[in-house]
Amino acid sequence: MDNDFVAKVKAHNDLAQVAAEYGVVLKPVGHRLKALCPLHRDSAPSFYIQPQQQFYKCFGCGASGDVLSLVMAMEKLEFSQALERLAERANLPMPQTDDTAWREKKQARDTTLALNKLAAHHFYQTLYAPEGARGLEYLRKRGISDAQIRRFGIGYAGAGWEDLLHAAAQQSFSADAVVAAGLAQRNKSGKAYDLFRERVMFPIIDERGQCVGFGGRVLDDSQPKYLNSPQTALFEKHRLLFGLNRALKMPGLDELILVEGYMDVIALHGHGFTNAVATLGTAFTADHLRVIRRFVSKVVLCYDSDGAGVKAALRSFEIFRNSGIAVRALRPTGGKDPDEVIQNKGTAFFAKALAGAQSMPDFTMALARDAQDMTTTQGRAGFAMDCAAILSGIDSPIEREEHLGRWLRQLQAETGVSGQSIYEEIALQLKKQRVSPPPAPRRETLPDPPVSTTVPSAERSLLAILYEGGHADFMNRLEIDDFTHTTTRMLFAAWAEQAGDAAAVALSDWPEALRREAMDILITEVPGDRTALLADFAKTLQSGRRQRVRQTLTAQLQQPELPPEQRRALLQQVAQLDRNENP
Repeated sequence: MDNDFVAKVKAHNDLAQVAAEYGVVLKPVGHRLKALCPLHRDSAPSFYIQPQQQFYKCFGCGASGDVLSLVMAMEKLEFSQALERLAERANLPMPQTDDTAWREKKQARDTTLALNKLAAHHFYQTLYAPEGARGLEYLRKRGISDAQIRRFGIGYAGAGWEDLLHAAAQQSFSADAVVAAGLAQRNKSGKAYDLFRERVMFPIIDERGQCVGFGGRVLDDSQPKYLNSPQTALFEKHRLLFGLNRALKMPGLDELILVEGYMDVIALHGHGFTNAVATLGTAFTADHLRVIRRFVSKVVLCYDSDGAGVKAALRSFEIFRNSGIAVRALRPTGGKDPDEVIQNKGTAFFAKALAGAQSMPDFTMALARDAQDMTTTQGRAGFAMDCAAILSGIDSPIEREEHLGRWLRQLQAETGVSGQSIYEEIALQLKKQRVSPPPAPRRETLPDPPVSTTVPSAERSLLAILYEGGHADFMNRLEIDDFTHTTTRMLFAAWAEQAGDAAAVALSDWPEALRREAMDILITEVPGDRTALLADFAKTLQSGRRQRVRQTLTAQLQQPELPPEQRRALLQQVAQLDRNENP
């Protein structure tokens, strides 16, 4: 790919803005921006962005790079795919390329998109044709209107084995292309046949409004009940959310309702809850979280009311932990799922239930109560201990205290256990966690950040402080020989060329390894009062300069033909340096 075009794409996509679109909440720290890392489960901000250099670094997982690296990591894309995504974001047309493999992938992607569009139209037409009568009857019984059918592009796959293949052939698409798009497959003899037959079809539209695949539901007891498109370059069910494209049209969207099924989404949208989305018959994943973080800061889990739905909610809570997303859960009453609840109880009932959705601790403690026989001493004690374990699992002491404050009186009334005993049980649980902390394989299994261990810590800290800005006077007192490491000397020299303006230094022209090491230095966290630290650095620098002068003088004293007068003068200078060093 043309390096000039890559540079143009980077220049048109600000790293901080792109990170924010992934839900990263950035806070300024001097010249830098700091946040929870979006690439791993981060409990304390360890992700830093250097806006001037358009570079990020996480000290938790070691990830680092530029805007292209971030998009590749967040969406698990290859370089060319991330480049295309960012070019599209910046409205930059992709240039012609001699990369045959890239052109073939793009052609396959474009063909799949075209076939998905054709298939969606074919299924929609079939729904209203005689062969789609069963599908239309099913939707009518479920209360789905024609307007909702149009809104979601719902269709029907007929009983024919080659209906879609014939429709594609009429538009000059080969059977191989239909198979590659995940719309057909081949039998043992190699003959192609339609993948979806006798199913109500739900097009899966991504956040950019592209039809990337389908979900099909049978109308009898056949298995599987739901069938999704297979994995393709476009269809990744572990990250796609049904209804997200429509939810994103909601003005001021900042909260999503996460449900289990297509029909739940359609029913909720039909009653005005247009921020409802669903996974594609899969458990909620970290990839789903990465997508959601790009658009909202709040989520309500509204899974089915059965045991499986409760377990799914608890698993999802764990994925949301420390994500920066405020997550609550609603356990439907009046029906087994949101679709049934809203059909049975109406919009106002569901809206009230939604407003009363519970935080993770409240939700899990309510479940703990339901699981115990509160008429027995053992059951009440078990409930109290379960609640203590739940509260001790809250990472934030402030949040833990807030929940305890609300629950303590209720726990005392329901269990008869004193507040002191509850506090002691929580303290015991926390002590156990400290004595036997959970394993932390991340730091062991991930490579350490590429920081050179030969960079003196004083030089690293000094440059990091100076990069924060506001220390021009100290900067002007420095000399290049005050730095002993190659990278720190190069950084200082580059700053000096820019009259001490660190932000004006273009590290993008540096070799990659050197650039990464320089960024590691600049992002270094340096705690403490800046005035006191710089005063200490000044003493260290003066000492270093005296040592360098002493080394020069000592070298001169080693000369065999040195005149006595000059030797005495040099020895006096060395003695004076020693007195200054040790007054």
